[in-house]
Amino acid sequence: MITIKLKETIKYEDKEYKELNFKFEDLRGKDIIDIETEILMTTNMPVLVNDIDSRFIAHAAAKAANVDIGIIENLKYCDFKEVKRAALNFLRLGE
Repeated sequence: MITIKLKETIKYEDKEYKELNFKFEDLRGKDIIDIETEILMTTNMPVLVNDIDSRFIAHAAAKAANVDIGIIENLKYCDFKEVKRAALNFLRLGE
């Protein structure tokens, strides 16, 4: 599990988040397929390379943290960058 302490607390649907816990190691193949399908259905644009597509990375992070995608999408960039780095490390290195 990876814990990221947010530089700025985010309030989302009446709940405050000061940190997010990511369990990338719990993701399954079906989760990846579901993410790609959801992105295609909502944007009508396929994910071509999932480890560089910010939409895919954000969705994978949300699923790994068991939070709504809106939380990841509304992070300040400095926090999003840390989340993206953690997700990329896992997606690229499988760690």
